[in-house]
Amino acid sequence: MNDAELRRKELLESTRSMYSDQYHPPLIHPRYTNNCDMYRENEKQTGSFGFRVFLCCMILTVFVIADNKDLKLMNVDSKQIINAVEESDLLQVWKEL
Repeated sequence: MNDAELRRKELLESTRSMYSDQYHPPLIHPRYTNNCDMYRENEKQTGSFGFRVFLCCMILTVFVIADNKDLKLMNVDSKQIINAVEESDLLQVWKEL
C-alpha cells in the first residue's frame, strides 16, 4: 500500500467511527466522576459486614466464657447483662414478632 491508500483507509475508519451507532454515553456525566465511585469497575468495593460478624462472635464468646466461669468483666457479670436485656423493650419486640 502506498501513502494515499493508507490515508484513505485512516479517513474511512475515522468517518465510520464518527457516524457509528455504537456510541454509548457514559453512565454519569464526566464532571461528576470523582464524586461517584459506585460505577467504577476497577475498584472492588468492600463492606464491613464480615468485620461486624466477627466482632459479634467475639462478644458472644466472651459472654459465654464469663457466664460459664462466673467472671466479672468491668464490674459486670453475666446475670446483670441478662437482667438488663430482659428489662429492655427488646424482649417485648422479639415476642411480638
